[in-house]
Amino acid sequence: MQIFGQKHEGIPFIKKAISSRLTPLVEDGLEWVLTPGQYGVDLWACEVVIDLKKTYPHLKLSIITAFQNPEEQWKEDKQEYYRSILSGVDYYGAISNQPYIGPWQFTARDDLLLRKSDGLLLVYDEDAGEGSPRFVKEKAVKKQQNEDYTIISVTSEDIQSVAEDERINDIADFDDSSF
Repeated sequence: MQIFGQKHEGIPFIKKAISSRLTPLVEDGLEWVLTPGQYGVDLWACEVVIDLKKTYPHLKLSIITAFQNPEEQWKEDKQEYYRSILSGVDYYGAISNQPYIGPWQFTARDDLLLRKSDGLLLVYDEDAGEGSPRFVKEKAVKKQQNEDYTIISVTSEDIQSVAEDERINDIADFDDSSF
């Protein structure tokens, strides 16, 4: 996604796109949202889930990290943001109780999340090139070929559509209020 700060104007649209995919699932009985809790899209999804929990109290949120205290290397403002998210989480765990040692920790985390879930909601821009979501998607597609596993994508086009809808609504609201 190439967004590196919390003030980017696209974040509300990404969160709204995530919410639009999650809400019907929650209404159909989704109980748990599992996430690796990495800075960026994962934590924005956590924000969405924490907000949805106000309307759907049965909904639970879990962060399962690859290693202990991933936020320790982040700047203080990011650490504070992370801690605020953790306060709304129902379960927190780490695959490894050690600090970062190697990429195997991410692989083990992803494998666990895929084993423990019935589906994947993936915010991923195919055109953006390489990235960790690609590896998760490849594993999810392989799992989907062998069993009943749902993959729901939020694409850059979906996010753009949300942004355009919001702008149209803002214009309509402005036109309504000007009379």
